[in-house]
Parts: sequence; C-alpha cells; structure tokens
Amino acid sequence: MGVARTINASTLRNAAFAIILAILFGNAMATNGYTGDTDIEQQRKLYQEARRHLAKGNYSQFKQLSARLQDYPLYPYLEYAELVSHSTPMQQKSVVRFLKRYGDTPMASKLRANWLNQLRGRGDWKRYVRYYSPQLNSVEHACHYHYGLHRVGRHQEAIAGGLKLWLVGKSQPSACDALFEVLSKEGAITQQVVWERYTLAVLNHEYRLANHLAKRFTAPELQERARDYLVVDQQPTRVAQYTLFAAYPPEVLTLIEHAISHLAQKDATAALKHWAHYQQIAPFDNAAQGRVLTQIVQGLFRQGHPQAAYGYMEDRLDVAQTDLLEWRLRLDLRARDWRGLANWTAKLPEETRQQPTWSYWHPRALSLASGTTSQNTSTLADYKKLTQSRSFYGFLACDWVGVPYAMQHDPVAVTDAEVDALADKPSMRRAREFLLQNELLDARREWYHAGQNYTAHDWQAAARLAQRWQWHQQAILAMTRAPHWDDLNIRFPVPFKQDFDRNALKHGLPLQLLLAVSRQESAFAPDVVSPAGARGLMQLMPATAKMVAKQHRVDYRQLRDLENPSINVQLGSHYYNDMIKKFNGNRILATAAYNAGPHRVSRWLQDSGGLMPFDAWIETIPFKETRNYVQNVLAFSAIYSHHLGNQDKILSARERAELL
Repeated sequence: MGVARTINASTLRNAAFAIILAILFGNAMATNGYTGDTDIEQQRKLYQEARRHLAKGNYSQFKQLSARLQDYPLYPYLEYAELVSHSTPMQQKSVVRFLKRYGDTPMASKLRANWLNQLRGRGDWKRYVRYYSPQLNSVEHACHYHYGLHRVGRHQEAIAGGLKLWLVGKSQPSACDALFEVLSKEGAITQQVVWERYTLAVLNHEYRLANHLAKRFTAPELQERARDYLVVDQQPTRVAQYTLFAAYPPEVLTLIEHAISHLAQKDATAALKHWAHYQQIAPFDNAAQGRVLTQIVQGLFRQGHPQAAYGYMEDRLDVAQTDLLEWRLRLDLRARDWRGLANWTAKLPEETRQQPTWSYWHPRALSLASGTTSQNTSTLADYKKLTQSRSFYGFLACDWVGVPYAMQHDPVAVTDAEVDALADKPSMRRAREFLLQNELLDARREWYHAGQNYTAHDWQAAARLAQRWQWHQQAILAMTRAPHWDDLNIRFPVPFKQDFDRNALKHGLPLQLLLAVSRQESAFAPDVVSPAGARGLMQLMPATAKMVAKQHRVDYRQLRDLENPSINVQLGSHYYNDMIKKFNGNRILATAAYNAGPHRVSRWLQDSGGLMPFDAWIETIPFKETRNYVQNVLAFSAIYSHHLGNQDKILSARERAELL
C-alpha cells in the first residue's frame, strides 16, 4: 500500500510539472519548430533511458540507445558520461575527439581536468603541458602545469609562472609543493621575493605563514625589519615609533595605512595624530588617504568626539569616499537635522550630488527645514530634474511635482532572425533541452558557458531568447549583462499571473505589489534557493512557510513544495498580508518586515519614535539590504502598475503623510 501511494504521489507531481512546462514553454516550442515533432519527444525518452542503463552498468544497451541519439542536442552528455564512467584510463584519442567536437560545452573542462589528472598520475608531463588550459581556473592544475613545463625543459616559463603562484598572501595547496621546490633549487625565491610574500601574509593576517617565511631571511637587516613589520600589524600602537621606518616603499605605506586604520577603531585621536605625521613625510595616494579618513572620522564619532569627526571630514572632503559621505548624510537624516542635511548635500562632490539619492534629498531637506509640504520654485526645479528617472527617487519626485511617472520604455534593437540564429546554436539547444526536462542547474551551466564571450548586443539577443522561452530569471539577468535597462517588457515580466491574481484578490492586495516582491526576491525563478535557505518565487524560509501553512491551513507538506509556484505564491501572499495587517496597512513597514522580519521593524519604529517622515525612515533603515529592498519593491510596484494599465502611485497619500 505504501509503495502504491508513493508511486501515485510521484506520478501526480510529474504530471503536474509536465502541465506547468507545457503552459510555460508551449509557445516557445512552437517558435523553435518543436510542436508536433514526435522525433524529438522520442529522443528525450531514449536519452533518459540511456542514462538509466549507463548508471546500472548496462553498457551494451547504453551503446545501442546512444547510437540512435547522435543528432540529439544532449548527445555530448552521453559521450561524456561514457568516457568518465569506466574504471579504466581514458584513451587519448577519445578525449581529444571529444574536446575538439564539444569544446564549447561545460563538460569539456571537467573532462580535461580528469584527463590531466590521469596524465599526471602516469608522469606524462609532455601531454599534460600540451592539453592544459588556463580556463580550468584551478590553482592545483596551474601548479602542475608549471611543474610540467620544468620537466619538459621550458625552465624560464616554469619559473616565471611559478613565482606568480608563490607570491600570494596565503598558503597554497600541497599540489604546488613540487613546483615551489623547483623554484627554491633554481634560486628564484630571492630574499626580496620572500619579503614581498611576507608582507602580503602579514597584511592578510596569515601569521602562521608569515612566521614560516620569516625563517627564510638570512640578512639581519631583513630579520629585524620583519619583526618590526609583524609587531606594528599586531600592535597598531607601535606605529607611534616613527624610527621603525627608515624608508617608505609601497609595502611600508600599506602597513602604515593598515595600522592607522586598526588603531582608529580603538583610539581615533591617537590615530589622527600619527596619521598627520606620516602624511607629511610619506607619499600616500588619494585612495589611501580616503580609506584612512573613513576609519578616523567614524572612530572619532563612535568614541564620543562628533564635532572633531565632522570638522576633520569637512577639511578633507577632497579625498572623502562616497561611503563616508553617505554615512555623514544619514547622521543628519537620523537626527532630523534638515538644515544640516541641505547644507551637506550642497557640499557634495558633483558626481555624488548627481546621484538620484542625494539629488532627491537636497530639495526634500529644504522643504522639511521650511516646515511645509508646499514646494517653492527652487525645490520644484530640483525635483523636475529627477522626474525623468525611472527609480524610487524619480517616482517620489514626480509625486511632489504632480506629474505622471516617466517609464522610458525602450525595447532592445534585436531582430527575430538574430534570436532564431542564437536559438539554433548547439549550446542554446542544449540549454533548451535541459530547461524542458527541468534540469535547471545544467541549463544554467550551458547558458552561462555560452555567454562567456558575448557582446552587449549578444546579451540583448539572449534576453529576447530567454523571454521567448519564458525563462524569466535568465532574461532579466541577460539585460543586466547587456546592459540595457529600458526594455520593461523583458525586465518586468508578468508570469504565473493566475496565481498572483487569485491571491491578490483573496487578500485585497494590489496585484502589482505581489509581482514586485517576487521580481525582487527571485526574478521569477521557481527553484531558486538563497544562501540563507529561502526558497521559490517569494523566497520563503522553510520555518516561515511551515508557520504560515499551519496558521492559514495551506496544504504544504514538504520542502520541495516551495518550488511549486502555486503553493509558494499562496504562502508568500498570506505572509505578506500578515505583515500588512500587523503594520496597519502600511506597505513600507510590511515590505521591510517581509525582508528583515517584523521584530526588527518594530524595534526600528521604537528607535524613530514616530517622528520620521516616511522617506527619511526608509533612508535610515540600518540594514542596507533592507533599505534597497524596500525602495526596489515600491519602485517595481509602480512599474507593474504601468504594465497592468492602472495609475496607482508608489505610495498612498496616507502612507506619505504618516510619521514613522
């Protein structure tokens, strides 16, 4: 009975998935000539059957089936599987033939790596050097390759490449030991080379490696310098001993910057004093000065010296980095010092001042400082500069000015013939087959491997192709690679509309808002899993899904259900609606809670004390990820409103008026 139930459940899941695939990809299959093609359907069945026979070791049956699939897009995968499945060594003729025929596939690198490992095991360095490729992107293989160069008599190349592998601030794998031994015997690892790696190790806090390297110094001068270098890194207060440094080569400048930055975290006043000394006698570039400025200013502020921090920063605006400037501006936002914010935004370097964030906040701060919501001629003019920006700040500026949102839709200039030509490439045909068989990892591997050398125009064609296949995540990412930001039909699709429609209607939620959340969370990839473990279209954590399912009696049984668009959207909509109810219908707070959790949002509200204008509250969300998330979801909802043919604003009048 248990077996029968398992089979039935599995059959139902497969049937349901087949229906979803048919709905999703039916139009694209017709475009590519697959509709009614019984041969391709038969090939797909034979392909799966061949894989099963190979897995069971039925090589005779596998060969028979494989022979019938030589024109099937995924045939290279059968050849690869056969080559690596035997316990006997691979034959050079077969490997070379595969690399020649299918070098454009993701399997080529895997096969090459396996083949090289066999050659190394046999000590066949001549062939190892011949068939090595830097595209393997493997330190182990690179070390073996340069050792192989030495073994075949190409000593200078071996030494030059070997030194690059040796000169890193961390320990390299044991696969490099033989190569590094060659470097030592050839006298390539000079005292200067050791010193360079030693400094890298210290600055990387790889003290075990640094101590190991220090034993290689033979000159007393270098031994002493190494001790001083290590001491200053481990005890930043020793940077006060100016006599430790008689000269200022690049590595010493880096150490001083490193030590001053660390010292500033505990004693910013002392760090400032010593930094002033070193700046007078050592040639630090603007980038280094900007990095140290950030550490000293923020250190002074944290240690109770805000006026000193502000003054020092204002004196050195010429080297201040953007992150420090934005940190300073948000201090005024949190303090609701609108006049100070307006003054600071006026002082910003031109490049920073022109960013949408601060282009918006300059006139907004002036309005808040005046204590009125009406706009004067100056602020209106500043807002109008932003109204053509399709962004969170651009949409807010449009609302202040009272003009419609500017969507700036501009379709990619790609012809159907170009998309057809791309679709017919072997790599794309393979990606397509994997996609249709729900082997999404392999589909993505083929897709990304094919795009390694794409031009911007190629990526635009790829975006159109992915759109044709309704592979929305890849279409959106391809537009990022192009980059082309203005084709709104590709970048903001409306898939799974029935699921979103049904749940929006059930909860009385704006349809565009649910679409915006899913667009931000997953780019509409049903199978995506975040590093934290959130899953599916609306990126639900398993524990949250289980809680919501229990509260709202949703038929959610297992983790895999979160990859089902219908179940995921149902659970995600319930949870978002819970957040809407918890925060009295405020979409700002509900969206922040969906990302960061309701407890954090409640704590942030306590901190702001109900005194913050809506946009200032968003701008001062402590988590940058959540801040960007809220801004994106609200902006995306406005774009989806445009798609759906309504004119809903990014926020309601009540949400804009409410103090948080």
